[in-house]
Amino acid sequence: MPRPLLALAPLLAIACSPSPTPTTVDDGAIRSTTPPATSAAAPSADIPANPSCGKEENVHGQGHNAAARECFWNAYQTNKPAELVIVVYTIEGDPITHALLMRSPSSIEVVRDSKDRFGSPGVTRSTCTAMQRKQDDRGTTIFSLTGCTGDRSEVTNL
Repeated sequence: MPRPLLALAPLLAIACSPSPTPTTVDDGAIRSTTPPATSAAAPSADIPANPSCGKEENVHGQGHNAAARECFWNAYQTNKPAELVIVVYTIEGDPITHALLMRSPSSIEVVRDSKDRFGSPGVTRSTCTAMQRKQDDRGTTIFSLTGCTGDRSEVTNL
């Protein structure tokens, strides 16, 4: 290696080494300046995470999580924040994820993240003002949300 390039080797090693996440100090609290990772279930970094009721993975009618649904319904009935994630798979195996975020009984955010290659892929958001609980013909609890604004006016059969 020629001498001029050898002189640059230590600088290159320092520049390429991992560095700690930069932080800021505000009122004595240390906060990262790195933006938080976002997902369908986290609508905004400014909104704290809700207590989780769990996750349901429904593969062609199998995988119903009655306890998670009951937890979310109880949170709705008792005016407590909660979160429920429902993943439904298409015939082809593509996931459609619904994150239900209970802010209050009159503010339920639904974030739908569809990976459906043969349908409507993408992320949609709606905020709904009411939720009903029903039983389907197999006795499975399903939710229908109404009074929604955003991408959908109602979200049914979740």
